[in-house]
Amino acid sequence: MNRGILAIALFLALLNFAQAAELSITSVTIPTSVTQGGTFTITAYVNGDSIQDVTATISLPSGLSCTPTSSQSISLDNTTSGTGSASWSCSGDVAGSYSTQITVSVSGTSTSDSSTVLDSEQTGLSVLSPASIVISGSLAASSISTSGSTTLSIVVNNAGDVSTTVSITPSISGVSFSPTSYTGISVEGSSLVTKTFTVSSSTAATYSITTTVVSADAGTSTTTNSLTVTAVSSTTTPTATPSTTTSGQTGNTNTQNTAPSPPATQYIPPQTTPTLAAIQTPTPKTGPKVITDAPSPTPIPYKEEAISQIAAAEKEIADAKSKSLETAQAEKQLETAKAQQTAGNYQQSLNSAKRAREIIAQALKDASATLAPELQIAGPRGLNWTLIAAIILVVTGAVLSYIKFANMERMKIHHRREMEEKEQKTEEEESEKPEGKTEKSKSKGKVKGEIDLVE
Repeated sequence: MNRGILAIALFLALLNFAQAAELSITSVTIPTSVTQGGTFTITAYVNGDSIQDVTATISLPSGLSCTPTSSQSISLDNTTSGTGSASWSCSGDVAGSYSTQITVSVSGTSTSDSSTVLDSEQTGLSVLSPASIVISGSLAASSISTSGSTTLSIVVNNAGDVSTTVSITPSISGVSFSPTSYTGISVEGSSLVTKTFTVSSSTAATYSITTTVVSADAGTSTTTNSLTVTAVSSTTTPTATPSTTTSGQTGNTNTQNTAPSPPATQYIPPQTTPTLAAIQTPTPKTGPKVITDAPSPTPIPYKEEAISQIAAAEKEIADAKSKSLETAQAEKQLETAKAQQTAGNYQQSLNSAKRAREIIAQALKDASATLAPELQIAGPRGLNWTLIAAIILVVTGAVLSYIKFANMERMKIHHRREMEEKEQKTEEEESEKPEGKTEKSKSKGKVKGEIDLVE
């Protein structure tokens, strides 16, 4: 009877030992990207066996936020075995890449031995900056005649990460545009699109053309360009055509001038205004010609600063490439800045160049954050352990050499003392034998030789 109970108890113990507790995260669901300020959900699925009191926590980088912030319990299907899940509601507060920067952890207690069982998994996503539209416009010619035309070019730059769709419409009373507008134009993130219009007018005047770009995601932007339209001038040359009529009397002829025929129209090109540099003062009869100096040109706002920022961005992108950093977005922004500079939109060019430099700065910051753990593994505060080991070996070798030298010196001193004691003993023995003077001298010389040999 006792043996049967003992066997059953042993069997149950082995069974409990064989059923070791298990807890693991089978998967974590999260979107690949979200727009800055948008919300998303993270869900962790777990599987457990012989486990109880299962809880889940989440660790986030700066720039993301989730609720709940504290740990949450996970209930398995069969109390201590089966599957369960935990979810967090999150938002992307700061644009950037957060790949592998989110850590989901679970823990539980074994039902067999009350030990703690742990598991964790890393995940992440990208938070994209919203679409941000910057536009610029330029005219191929700022002055045309009523019989001519020019081209209006509109550049739409999306400085954000998220693509958007825009419509482009120029307008001003008295001016015709072909086409009248563009709709449904897609502009990818960190890229630009250029559209052109043919502009003409039959009425001479100076017009301020306003072009409006509308984006459902980025709002409305406008740009203005000035166009001068001049009239086509003409001159009239009247021509009299004589007519001959004959009266009833033979030989009487009257000549009358009929109304002049319609004048021929001749084209006279519009008069151009000479530049200040070409205006000359009247030439004195007794002196050389005097030419007035043209006034200094008015500085163009933002031009010099835009050129400086573009040059700095080019240098920083080159440095980032040498460090194998991602520079594609920064290069797109730099191309946009150059295009805007060419079109004469220096303020927008300045903003695009600054954006390119900001992207490179963020890339360098992310690279430094990635490199920091490696430096910590190499040693606290970046110490060079190879150099320290070499110094330790050199110092150790020096100490051992000194110890060896000191031991040899002690051995010499000890041996010298033994020789001196031996010599003294020999002298005392010889002093007791008067007849042994010669042998005493020989013995003394022999001991002295041994001492010299030791030294």
